[in-house]
Amino acid sequence: MKAVKAVKRGGIPIQCAVRVLPSSRSKKEADILIDSSRVSIIPPPESRRTKVEEYSIDAGFGPDSTSQDQYDKVLGPLIPAVVEGMSGSILLFGATGTGKSFALEGERHGDAGFVDLLAHGLFGALMEKAKQLSGGTRRGMSPRFTYDLRMTYLEIFDETLTDLLNTSNRDLDLYEDEDAGVAVKNITVRSVKDAEEFLELFTEGRGCRTDLLTDYGNAADKAASVLTLELIQTTVEDRDG
Repeated sequence: MKAVKAVKRGGIPIQCAVRVLPSSRSKKEADILIDSSRVSIIPPPESRRTKVEEYSIDAGFGPDSTSQDQYDKVLGPLIPAVVEGMSGSILLFGATGTGKSFALEGERHGDAGFVDLLAHGLFGALMEKAKQLSGGTRRGMSPRFTYDLRMTYLEIFDETLTDLLNTSNRDLDLYEDEDAGVAVKNITVRSVKDAEEFLELFTEGRGCRTDLLTDYGNAADKAASVLTLELIQTTVEDRDG
């Protein structure tokens, strides 16, 4: 419930979580020590540098940690705040080959990724909220509480925006929306009723990402994708008399 308390104080705080990859055991590679609040980078023996670099973090994970471990510690606790009406963003940053796609998508027949875990966590929280408000049991819907979860999915490559839910929509334009801020013109918006439908659309969109080979390598390594979920909730209050 920490995230909900943060909402009442004015918003969800920015958090930095770090996962360390397994060491290659190279004498030219720095040694990295990590705990729950600090990352220490120890220069390799052959380096001219001798100073240990230390950075404060909000959560640290070793090479043996799973996506479920990271979700339980960092992402899952944010869901109650989102259901209470706050906005949240998740940004994965790292060099090519460090496991960003694996963390998001998981394995086809193995460990789930963040997208899968967040989808089931969010819909589970919405259904639980519906039960608390009105005893609703059918897909989180009731006469007193309804919700609509809408998704968009786009790719950014070479300064071009492509709609991954409708790939005929290419070279999309940005515009300034009075309510939403910067938005994408004519992007496809799909409502999803449960985690399974959402994950099906996500998988279809993921399959439409750029796979061109360029002079600088695989284009997919240079492209970024943005998945956006908009949650609209309606609660009808009881009136006396």
